[in-house]
Amino acid sequence: MINDTAAVAPAAHDRALPRQAVRRLTALAAVATPVLFVALDPISQADSHAGRMWLALIAIGLLVLRFVRLPAQDDRRQSRPVRPRAAGPGLASVLAWRPHPRWTKRVRGLHATLLAGACAYGIGNYYQFELNKVTDLHSYQDTTYYYVNSKYFEELSYFSLYPAMLMADEEQPDGDRLLDEVKRYRDLSTYRTRSRKLSAREREQIRGEFSEKRWQAFSHDVRELVKRWPGGKTYFFSDHGYNPPPTWTVVGGTLASITPVEHVWVLAKIDLLLVILLLGLIARTYSAEVAAYSLLFFVTTYSGRWPMLGDSILRFDWCVALVAAACYLRREQALVAGSLLAYAALNRIFPAIFFFPVLMAFLVEYRRAGHVQRTHVRFVAGAAATTAVLVGAALWAYGIDAFVASKDNLLLHQSSASFSRYRVGFGTALGFRGEHTGHALAAAGGIAAKARLLDAWAGPIKALAAALLAFIAWWSVRGRWSSDRLLPLAIAPLFVLTNPQINYFNLRLLLIAWHFLALDRARNRFGLLALFGIEAMTQASHVVGNDRYATMAYTSIGLCVYFVAVYGGIAVEARWPRLGQRRANRLAGVGLAALALTDAAYWRVGTQIADRRIAATALAKVQETGARWNGPGTVQILPGQALVVAFDTPVRGRYVDISCDNNDRYDLRLFSGPDEIAQVSARRSSKTRMAGLWRTSIELPRAAHSHGVDRIEIRASGGDHVYAVGHVVLRP
Repeated sequence: MINDTAAVAPAAHDRALPRQAVRRLTALAAVATPVLFVALDPISQADSHAGRMWLALIAIGLLVLRFVRLPAQDDRRQSRPVRPRAAGPGLASVLAWRPHPRWTKRVRGLHATLLAGACAYGIGNYYQFELNKVTDLHSYQDTTYYYVNSKYFEELSYFSLYPAMLMADEEQPDGDRLLDEVKRYRDLSTYRTRSRKLSAREREQIRGEFSEKRWQAFSHDVRELVKRWPGGKTYFFSDHGYNPPPTWTVVGGTLASITPVEHVWVLAKIDLLLVILLLGLIARTYSAEVAAYSLLFFVTTYSGRWPMLGDSILRFDWCVALVAAACYLRREQALVAGSLLAYAALNRIFPAIFFFPVLMAFLVEYRRAGHVQRTHVRFVAGAAATTAVLVGAALWAYGIDAFVASKDNLLLHQSSASFSRYRVGFGTALGFRGEHTGHALAAAGGIAAKARLLDAWAGPIKALAAALLAFIAWWSVRGRWSSDRLLPLAIAPLFVLTNPQINYFNLRLLLIAWHFLALDRARNRFGLLALFGIEAMTQASHVVGNDRYATMAYTSIGLCVYFVAVYGGIAVEARWPRLGQRRANRLAGVGLAALALTDAAYWRVGTQIADRRIAATALAKVQETGARWNGPGTVQILPGQALVVAFDTPVRGRYVDISCDNNDRYDLRLFSGPDEIAQVSARRSSKTRMAGLWRTSIELPRAAHSHGVDRIEIRASGGDHVYAVGHVVLRP
């Protein structure tokens, strides 16, 4: 039997900081955070991603400081250096670390202070140092799905949101319509796109589900939300729609029904409150240090890119419930834990897999004790009560047909038809072939080819997931872990089987607390370093402008390495109980080396994108400020790509007139033959929000109108990595 529960309670020399110091540092972080919002200028989303990359690397440095062996001055003569056998002296020292009884208060205090500062800066960077991103609501598109569809679920079900919205908009007078630009939408019953033109029968069927009063209220709510959408409106109608089951809808729909659309922002802030309460629970259950690293991971991870916390309706409640369930299991409050885990499962369905390790742990405890323990009864009672309340309320509100429709919708949503660039999982890692750009992905058959590969490998993937579940069952007997320690192991089969969207991997907060439970184990030290290392690699992939599919693939590959090392570490400990620690150190060293090699391979494989050449006549039509960035006549530029505007004959000009996407930087290099004769930049300085193109005129140096220009090279950077040019004209 391998049971490292003794390592859960930290030794006296490795306990958390005194409560007074924790309070002082918490107050410091609480004061520093708003000061940073006021003192620092707002940053772009691209700069925020770069900040997250550096924060992940800082977190790794803090963890190394946390792990390193630091003997006190008077102990150095008696301390014999350990000769570690892992790869590399520096790495081995970290992986073979054992806490020294005289780890100095100064270093421990330095670590805590730096951690508090990183958390404060991380919060500001997460919200791009814009206070209104904390207090206001910006993602009205996502809110529209969850507010409108849950409020009118009885009429819309899962498939009628898009046509009903278009019908409501068509009833407005010509000058007041907001959705005329939408020509096609995704049919949510098949996931195929279709024309917005509806037959008389379809219109009658959709309209017949509403009473007159409900239709007027629906039209009002839709209009109020659509007016607040930033930018174009076509993307909204290409999404996969509304997917929560009726058991979530009865909660979200009730809240939406009692909240006027003008105050929908109030609902969006519930998630913010829930996450704050969760961090407090983590601090009480584990320690303030664990809560701080959990917060640092939350504001660092790419999973938090969208939706932003406080910018959507109950998009984090399932994650809060799942992590809180693990906390309450550890606190031996099984009734609450069962209720929360059932809520998470009824909210998003896939968290139901976490019941498996918990019930396996209970089964082992039952076999050892010979009777059902009170904890088991209370857990099952809590889960059953929550299930009865939510399922009963949903049946009463919507009927059994809603559950049938939800089943069909979820099966479609989990099929290869819904596979996208935003999915993370074993299937994404399996299909990646180095497609760093959209052009490369299209040349490989597009995302549809990756979906077909998933279908072809469906059998082996299911077999691997089943093997991982069998491993959990075996380890529950062999390791005799408690239910709270066994629960996070279910993330691996979930990762293999489902390929969830990246935002669902906020559940890795479970792993942060889990690894801190036994820091004397090399697999746990490796796990913490790897989780932040994966985020550093993912954010770097985004910063350099890789296609979203490639970025998700690097996350998936990193998690594959992580799971192999962690599961392998457990297996090594089980096979060689006495020598397991040394072998686990080696395994963790190999795992970290593999992760580093994966990162290096990413930089090595990354290729330069070919320049795009276009005739100047194609960009001669002037486009004014506010025109659509992806409208007729615009040319889009890939991140890292140069747009070369070529003139038939050299053109002299004193000014270059350009329209470009308003939130990016565009660097222009002007050439005459082989010589570069001028270099200028276009970037909007105003911080006020706007959508579409921005037109400006830039004065050129004398050489541009004395020698003549035969081509202009344009490179874009910063902003949101969506780059477009409307026109480029040289004028006197």
